[in-house]
Amino acid sequence: MQGLNLRLIILIIVISAIVSFLSIFIYDRFFALKVTVVDLRGFIEQTRVLYSAGKLSEQDVDRLFNNLKKQIDSLPDNCMVISSEVVLKKPKRANDLNLGIK
Repeated sequence: MQGLNLRLIILIIVISAIVSFLSIFIYDRFFALKVTVVDLRGFIEQTRVLYSAGKLSEQDVDRLFNNLKKQIDSLPDNCMVISSEVVLKKPKRANDLNLGIK
């Protein structure tokens, strides 16, 4: 009888741990707000400099802006995009968009 109670307690603990882990994982993956930082000012300035220097054509500029729009549009609904000008401190794990400028 004692062994049965011990097994039952262990089973309850294992099931509880699995359910807790899955709950946290699902919340983080699908519901928690994610913040993505975009250096929009730097992107525009760098694009302007390269375009003025003749290193980018008008089609290249259009492609870069369309790429930025596609990246922003492809983010999940629980992802918020903010400009880097309003970020006071960048966290170590911030998601940055690849703007495609070298």
